[in-house]
Amino acid sequence: MQITLVRHTAVSPEWQVICYGNTDIPLADTFAEEAPRVAAQIDLSLYDRILSSPLSRAFKLAQHCVPKETSIEVDDRLKEMNFGDWEGKHWNSILEKEQEVSAFFEYFIDQPAPRGESLRDLARRVADLLDELYTSGAQRVLLFSHGGVINAVRAMAGRITLQEAFAQILPYGSVTTIDLEELIHIDQIKL
Repeated sequence: MQITLVRHTAVSPEWQVICYGNTDIPLADTFAEEAPRVAAQIDLSLYDRILSSPLSRAFKLAQHCVPKETSIEVDDRLKEMNFGDWEGKHWNSILEKEQEVSAFFEYFIDQPAPRGESLRDLARRVADLLDELYTSGAQRVLLFSHGGVINAVRAMAGRITLQEAFAQILPYGSVTTIDLEELIHIDQIKL
């Protein structure tokens, strides 16, 4: 199975200083210029299934790239990481909580933000989706999603480690293709 992962386009500038992982936020005014460039990189005739995160920043791009008569499956497992109590808050106010922030950034693979999910939690839900897609018999799958989800898949493919996940976020509008043969089980990821 081959998986093509598409990261949403740029978010509205005022949100770039806000923790917005699982929060539904608006895209930048540049969407009209960015979306056609992304669409030009995708040959829709290749894909058995097309899925998207329900968050509008990913789903809007999917709707732009995919003709109306083509089905887009929405799956919550493609949502960005849930930062719990930090969602929708300015990063400066989050950074004031030194103990919480230190614990999270020191152990973010297994330490969630308060009432959020850890990076390993995110990776496990994404692995569950990939297992389901594989057993469905799909050969080529197109996924519209987010930086954290894409990096979880890249880690499963051995392209990065989970430890590098926050430092190696791909650009907005990036298109990444990974073959199933590259994927390893989540528990085997070298941290």
